[in-house]
Amino acid sequence: MRAVIFDAGNTLLRMNYAIIAEHLGTRGRRVTVEEVEEAELRARVRLDPHLAPGSSTESTVTHGRYLRYLLEHLAITEEAEIDAIARWRRGYNLPVGLWNRADPEAIEAVRRVRAAGLVAGVISNSNGSVRSILEETGLAAHLHFIIDSSVVANCQGS
Repeated sequence: MRAVIFDAGNTLLRMNYAIIAEHLGTRGRRVTVEEVEEAELRARVRLDPHLAPGSSTESTVTHGRYLRYLLEHLAITEEAEIDAIARWRRGYNLPVGLWNRADPEAIEAVRRVRAAGLVAGVISNSNGSVRSILEETGLAAHLHFIIDSSVVANCQGS
């Protein structure tokens, strides 16, 4: 083995559960950060059977289903409320969005890879913002390379 390649989202980076809880609170839905995290983890598991092997997880249908599952676990099921929260999510902190927190164990995992003499890198299906997020969280300085599929796709067209 010569390298360990990490994904960004749900591997090195986590969703900002606190900002979601805060937003839901402004909508009269009092939930804790821990409840949002639990709902998100359960939504991921519930989504798995709907993902075809080799298909993108970035489709509108997948995002919609995932958000519904997350909100259902928080007892938010009204269509108008789900739509309003979806609009907020799509517009929040563009282009980065909600995936802007380092996993608490990420830095140690990357350090261990490097201490073993291995190359540590990221390949992500991000929207072109993964490098800036990894830099902001301090993780980029510990990686040998970062490949973002949107950036690579844009280079192919040049």
